[in-house]
Amino acid sequence: MGRNSVYDPRLKMNVHDTNRIYFFVILRLLLCLSLLLILTSCVPQPTPIPEFVTAEEYQVYHDLLLENPDMWNVPPGTQKMIFFDQSYVRPESSTVYSLLQNKPDVSEQLITSFLEANQKPYSFEDQFNLGTPAIFVSDASIQNLVSGLRFAEQCQHSVEAIYPRPEYGGFYYLSRVGFDANRKTALLYIEKSICGGNGGFLILKKERETWIITDSVGALNSDLGLYLADALSEEEHAVHDAVINASKEFIMGSNYQYLTVFDQTGIDDRLLLEEENLLPVISMKFSGVMEEMVNNLTVQNAEPYYLAPRFSLDVPVVLVSWQEYWQLSQDKDESDCLATLKERFPVPAFQGWLRLSRVGFNQDGDKALVYLDSYQCKSKDFLIYLEKKYGVWTLVNHVALSSLPNSHYFGRILFESNRDGNQEIYVMNADGSDPINLSNSTAIDFSPAWSPDRNFIAYNSGIDGNAEIFILDLEDKQTNNLTNFPSKDWGPDWSPDGTQIVFFTDRDSFSEIYTIQMDTFDTLRLTETDAYDRQPDWSPDGNQIAFSSDRAGNWELYLMDKNGKNITRLTNNEEFDLAPDWSPDGKMISFASKRDGNWEIYIMNLITRELKRLTNHSANDLNPTWSPDGKKIAFQSDRDGNLEIYDMNIDGSEQVNLTNNPANDYNPDW
Repeated sequence: MGRNSVYDPRLKMNVHDTNRIYFFVILRLLLCLSLLLILTSCVPQPTPIPEFVTAEEYQVYHDLLLENPDMWNVPPGTQKMIFFDQSYVRPESSTVYSLLQNKPDVSEQLITSFLEANQKPYSFEDQFNLGTPAIFVSDASIQNLVSGLRFAEQCQHSVEAIYPRPEYGGFYYLSRVGFDANRKTALLYIEKSICGGNGGFLILKKERETWIITDSVGALNSDLGLYLADALSEEEHAVHDAVINASKEFIMGSNYQYLTVFDQTGIDDRLLLEEENLLPVISMKFSGVMEEMVNNLTVQNAEPYYLAPRFSLDVPVVLVSWQEYWQLSQDKDESDCLATLKERFPVPAFQGWLRLSRVGFNQDGDKALVYLDSYQCKSKDFLIYLEKKYGVWTLVNHVALSSLPNSHYFGRILFESNRDGNQEIYVMNADGSDPINLSNSTAIDFSPAWSPDRNFIAYNSGIDGNAEIFILDLEDKQTNNLTNFPSKDWGPDWSPDGTQIVFFTDRDSFSEIYTIQMDTFDTLRLTETDAYDRQPDWSPDGNQIAFSSDRAGNWELYLMDKNGKNITRLTNNEEFDLAPDWSPDGKMISFASKRDGNWEIYIMNLITRELKRLTNHSANDLNPTWSPDGKKIAFQSDRDGNLEIYDMNIDGSEQVNLTNNPANDYNPDW
């Protein structure tokens, strides 16, 4: 063994001691490192800086918010401040230079850097934890929000509705940051509003690694193109408030946080196109409406008008341009349209999208007519009638525009005639002029009946070999067999809502009364007796049906509920009573009776059961029908040697021959 290999027990001891020391040192280092990691994990980490913002730019925003609290002037207890990341400066370049060129701390290079920075848009996508709760909202969101708005106040209403203000801290624009060459001076633009108004340039200097505001320059701008339209009158605002409050009951319900009202105050094209025919149509629904109100409604709304944002409601009202809504909803199916609108107009508890018209007042200013459109990508439009009582506007009645009759045919009379060689369905004006053949077929067509909207006619035809009920579409002139049953089906009459037709048929041996659903073609038998039940006529409120029957041994008039229950006898006479027809107000029924020796026209008051004879002629007068306004009754008569259509006042006066034709004209429906 060599010299260096001589065993030395002291050497072995020293090696062991050294290893032990290394072990404890490393262990202590590991423990310290673990403790440091634990402590570090307990400390809140700053929000990462987005890639599109440089660390230095982010630091300017951070210090601007935290180190310069005096500039914000926010109320105590503020929970949050909302900053819109508008990434460009609104004043033009020339304006920026003119405002800043004489500032001692602002070099041309700083202005150039600032303008270049604001040519590069970016958008904050998330909340930045900057100490004070500051929420950054994307540029796209705010551009959508203010797009098309016409007033600064209107715009602010919209922002406050979409972004509610718990202990309001303010809404602000921020521009990109420009730096000077040595990165010690910063320039940015900020606006204490997003809707036009007072904005300003802030000049900041870096002092001990903190950016402090050293100067500012005001810049009044209105580059959103906001302007004030002529103000609506106080009365129009009061009517609009009443309409919106009332619409909660029949359109939207009451659980919403804000309303979006589109500021296009036009009305449906149909109302403008049919202006000259509107009064009788609207009068049928609103008894107090006057011609001047209809004229004012259509004239005032011929051109768009932008509403000023003054609503006395308990929720914020967001006013948005109708043009924007139209662009959003164009060329989309309903589901896509709804998704687009909900994205554009956030819906925390459905708000309601409403379109209001100008107001049509009467001469005394105590009655008003308004058009309201409730949009969810499908139009639900209404005409609304209000009256002012004790200084308060109150909704009296409303009607869906879709339920108003087609005014082109409103007030015109359907009838049967053989003037073209066989029995056809015709329509003529209320004075008998301009008769037009509607059915124009080789078959026998008879028993015409208007649909409530005057867009369709139900009638009988034998074109398929037996009497069936057909529907004629007055727009495309197409016909469809509704009943299509081997037995004979006669005498159609529409329900007031247009969803059903009542008729009588011999499909059960005796003549019985049925209803048929227009969409499903399901039938329901209403009467069931060993007698003949015929000529059903639906009440204006849709709850009852009048009909004639010989179940008592001779022909009498009866009433029953729309489901066939609670049958009540109306007349009790030894002679025949036939062809009942309800008055538009549902208070009277006209009918034909032979109780005085020949067929005459009578009316019965359904409350008192009092009868009144209207005609008194040796000829036969039959098949009465009321005018839509309830002021006249048309009927058929052979008093001039052949069957003609006549009309008269409801007291029987002024009986006039309307058709005056050598052929037979009969069975009118007004």
